[in-house]
Amino acid sequence: MLTESSKQYTVAVAEKVNVSAPNPEKALREVSRVTGLSEQRLSIEAVEDVDNIDGPYVELEFTPQEWIRGRAEPVETEGKRSWLVPVEDAVNDEGVLISPTDFEADGLKDHERAPFWVQNWSGPFSIKIIDIGGIPTDLKELLSNGEPVDDVLYE
Repeated sequence: MLTESSKQYTVAVAEKVNVSAPNPEKALREVSRVTGLSEQRLSIEAVEDVDNIDGPYVELEFTPQEWIRGRAEPVETEGKRSWLVPVEDAVNDEGVLISPTDFEADGLKDHERAPFWVQNWSGPFSIKIIDIGGIPTDLKELLSNGEPVDDVLYE
């Protein structure tokens, strides 16, 4: 088992740079020092190297927004806007897959697999599921139609 202090982060820049750091922020600082690139630029391009997900997963998409005339409007940003999480991490209190209107969707912004820049976004945003993977097509349809994850996958 990896301890937090031995976790390996891979940061994607022109050439891959591998650093060992206890958290993404320290990894970015170290890569910035080695490459001479700013931490801000790296935080847009950085990707945490995580193991592939075994079993069912969902792909989430982050839409950054700004307040314009009292409304949260989508804005263009640099950086990866989608990531994968285990299906169990993307369910609401009723055990069904989250929708952008679920309060629980907001917490996925801080998921350990979310891109660094997404975790640090301070403005309004939305998150939605754009794909379900690792399961047969007929089960994807059940999950997409609001069946509880436990009922579909584990019974």
